[in-house]
Amino acid sequence: MGGSLNLVASDDAINAANASAYAGISLTIDGGELTVQAGGDGLDSNGNLLINDGQIFVSGALNPGNGALDYEGHAAITGGDAIIVGWSGMAQGFGSDSSQASLLVKELNGTVGSNIRVLDSEGNQLAAYTASQAFS
Repeated sequence: MGGSLNLVASDDAINAANASAYAGISLTIDGGELTVQAGGDGLDSNGNLLINDGQIFVSGALNPGNGALDYEGHAAITGGDAIIVGWSGMAQGFGSDSSQASLLVKELNGTVGSNIRVLDSEGNQLAAYTASQAFS
């Protein structure tokens, strides 16, 4: 799938509904480019969170009670690229059964405009993101 979506939200940017009201709820991203700047949680699922493909850039709020990723069930990444920054006090990563590699780094501070780059062992850039909000 293609397309691009830029979201700026004063609270949670994308929020999958209450799992107790809807059994089996899940937030699934299957492709395209998604850029999120949230005043609350960036990607919030009261069930599972699945990233299968796409270019995902999330900047969550830098305050207690909010996470760039916030899920109640299970999170997995099977493809695509994701750079997700926010408050480390509520940081959640992806499950060990993910088929795509992921890295959760805590206690790394950055300001608006900080450049985040992911490089391979030869120094080739795999992904890059310029933070739209401070993170820690």
